[in-house]
Amino acid sequence: MKLYEGEPVFGNDQVADVSALVDAVGARVGRHPLVIGIDGRSGGGKTTLAMTLALTLDAALLSTDDFAWWHSMFDWPQLLIENGVQPLVRGESIDFVPPAWLQRGREGSIRAEAKNVVIVEGVGATQPAMREVLDLCVWVQTDADVARERGLLRDLAQRPDPAEAERFWNTWQSAENEFQAKAKSWAVADFVIRGDA
Repeated sequence: MKLYEGEPVFGNDQVADVSALVDAVGARVGRHPLVIGIDGRSGGGKTTLAMTLALTLDAALLSTDDFAWWHSMFDWPQLLIENGVQPLVRGESIDFVPPAWLQRGREGSIRAEAKNVVIVEGVGATQPAMREVLDLCVWVQTDADVARERGLLRDLAQRPDPAEAERFWNTWQSAENEFQAKAKSWAVADFVIRGDA
């Protein structure tokens, strides 16, 4: 497996499958909502894993991309915690329009019903500023070439020009590499899930 610089290889005894994660979550759910952060590299499979878990666990699902949109690449935790995680943990459903959405005329809002499990997924979902509100941290580890291929395919849907999509990917990846090198979120992961399967 080709990994990004600084990211460790996890042995088979440290890598869990989705059913092990579901069992662990089920064992920890109590009277208070359990908050799970799912982090990893762009194109790594975080969203797919999060959607699978949300359906399996009947969980509320928040995407960091929605809070980060035209706000900041990585400096969105306070916005997400105050307007997403905290209300859901208090048992309140959310219907939130981020300031950047208002400023740029993006329609809709971020909506989620209060549930016993809250999942936050996206690059940086388990960064240091998020950890105080998380009960479980998941790192999705994926071959770098596989993640790049997936990411470029996804980006082509929004940027049909392949050269523009690749420029965007390279710019984002450079910022993400620097961010992840500092956050080292894999080091605090309760579970490591292979994202290239």
